[in-house]
Amino acid sequence: MQRIQNIRTATMLLFFLATLIKVAETDAAEVQVLPPVVVSESHWTSSSWSADKIEELPAHERFAIPQSAEATQQIFTLEDIEEMRPDDVYDLIDSAMGMSIRRQGARVHNFAKSRGDTVNIIIDGVYLSSSEARRILGDLPVSMIESVRFFRDATVLTMGPLTGFGSAAATPNQGFIVITTRSADDGRETELRGSYASYSTVNGSIFHGDSIFGDRLKLGLGYAKAKTDGRSDWNNEYDGDSFFFNLGYEAERFTSRAMVYVNKASRHVQRAVGTYSGATNYPTSGPTPAGVMDQHIWRYDPVDTAVVSYQATANWSDSQVTALTFGFSEATGTAFYDTIYDHGDPRDFTDRVREFHLTHTITSDKNTLKVGAQALMWYMRTEGSTTPREEESYGGYLYDEYRLTDKLTLDGAIRADAKKVVEGGDKYLDNGNEVELSDDEWTDEAYALSLGLSYQWTPACSLFGRFSYNNTPSSDTLTSVDNKDLDDERRLKYEVGINTAWWRALNMSLTAFYYDIDGSKVSDGAFTVIDPDDPTYEETVTIYTTEDIRRQGIEAAVSGQLLSHERWGRLNYELSYTWFDEDNPNITTETPENKYSGRLNYQLGDYRASLSILKVAPYTSYDYTVGDYTLINANLSRAFVLEDCVATVALFGRNLKDENYATFNKGYPARANWGTVNDIGAVYGMELTVTF
Repeated sequence: MQRIQNIRTATMLLFFLATLIKVAETDAAEVQVLPPVVVSESHWTSSSWSADKIEELPAHERFAIPQSAEATQQIFTLEDIEEMRPDDVYDLIDSAMGMSIRRQGARVHNFAKSRGDTVNIIIDGVYLSSSEARRILGDLPVSMIESVRFFRDATVLTMGPLTGFGSAAATPNQGFIVITTRSADDGRETELRGSYASYSTVNGSIFHGDSIFGDRLKLGLGYAKAKTDGRSDWNNEYDGDSFFFNLGYEAERFTSRAMVYVNKASRHVQRAVGTYSGATNYPTSGPTPAGVMDQHIWRYDPVDTAVVSYQATANWSDSQVTALTFGFSEATGTAFYDTIYDHGDPRDFTDRVREFHLTHTITSDKNTLKVGAQALMWYMRTEGSTTPREEESYGGYLYDEYRLTDKLTLDGAIRADAKKVVEGGDKYLDNGNEVELSDDEWTDEAYALSLGLSYQWTPACSLFGRFSYNNTPSSDTLTSVDNKDLDDERRLKYEVGINTAWWRALNMSLTAFYYDIDGSKVSDGAFTVIDPDDPTYEETVTIYTTEDIRRQGIEAAVSGQLLSHERWGRLNYELSYTWFDEDNPNITTETPENKYSGRLNYQLGDYRASLSILKVAPYTSYDYTVGDYTLINANLSRAFVLEDCVATVALFGRNLKDENYATFNKGYPARANWGTVNDIGAVYGMELTVTF
């Protein structure tokens, strides 16, 4: 019944859009192309899905995408972030169409997913490993973010590697989240921000931007403080300091930008709430009973993170541009695996990546040709482990986009990545015995190709189509059933999309995708390995087999401005719907099948108000239902224009329904089920911002 309802919803959406297209085709002569939006100081003239709002990057930019991928892009600007007032970056990700968050808690690990797989995270051009991103993102102050771009498909092959480091199941990367930190606009600006919220939560930040030498040199400096006592007995205290610096230089033929971000913090890992309803010997052994707080009170003290990037662009001529990116990121710290009964021994960890990315772009009136190379070096020594993992990835790609006619554009790309295992992880047989891996060996190459087509059907309507093929080799570290060699994963991806901009009040976007996946690595049980030198250190080893699966989904959005009147104010809205389905009953992707989100923004003079709603359908995580929540956030602000500055006072509330929802069940087939990490519930607060 549920699938019938989903198909019915999708059919209605497609029919509605097809009807509008037909009207536009009939009356094309009467349709006018919407002029570019001139964003006023209020920044309330567009929404995150509006084509007007998404800045068209120069062709040589690493994140400039072909026209055929535009339907998969969404952006949150600085103004969006201020209106939403999220608690952290993960709140932003969860609000984006097609994205989902799995808040696990252990090792400060939260997983951002798109279409059933983990997405890449890039901060100011720096690629983060999957394990790094889970540690770093939770500490990144949202007040220091300029924009967040979401690319829900990985058919754009110029952004990052085809597979991540240490990937347990060696699945292809699925999409990108690109975060850009704040920089100085032309002129001088200083911003002071402070807030106080429930559970003694204090946030404060200062940002100063300046432009000198005729606006050729731009400087940005920032500091942010975050501290919370957390909810009583939940073990979710946090205390962190962030330092931020960037410097940009612009000349006629050369531009460069350097960024340094450092965070020093101590973080407690929130206790899970038990979900097990059977017999148990807790707390001496066995799973945590339902409704009981788990005995583990883990903490990280300290946990230090850093991201450093340098980007340089040389414009040799109007048609020849070379760009270089160097990046460094690192997370280090000490973990204490305590329980309410005793204290664990300290366990250090290190996780870092170095990156070099070089591209050369050749453009003409009708064609864009880009060739690039990327090198990544990864080192990780996880908590308590004496054996580090070290890998290197080298990739190259070729991309071309050609305008066949005034309406029709074709693009294609090919990419190959080779990985060298400098020092591998542990290899276990399915009987639990450990075998030695060979180091300094190259894995098989991963490669992909993609084709895209964009058609400007009418001045206000664009159609898109994309196809890609991925071949991803299996990791040598995987434990398999009967210790068999696992086949490569082969993935065919088909995608069609549409963007329309009929009126200022109605912008629409719809994407439908279908994935045909052979040889996907899926779990077929697990076992626990205990370190003989440290009986308190356990590792869960998953046993993998392969399955053929099919995925399909729809991502639809409607947005616009309903009111723009000098007397009555401005009213904007955004609505989105995501449907995701996987047809293999043996696989649990822990991705909600249905997700709805909406945002309503209103401004009248110096007053602003915002209301957002996120509804996530129930889904299964280790045989336990999670999700199934409706999240309502709201805020109201008033700006006071003084002689030399603007002061803004805001009241905000998060999770107004006070739901202690969960997105993941912390349990494994071979070990005790700990339960779920629940949302803290309703939070209320006040914020003061002064800009001068």
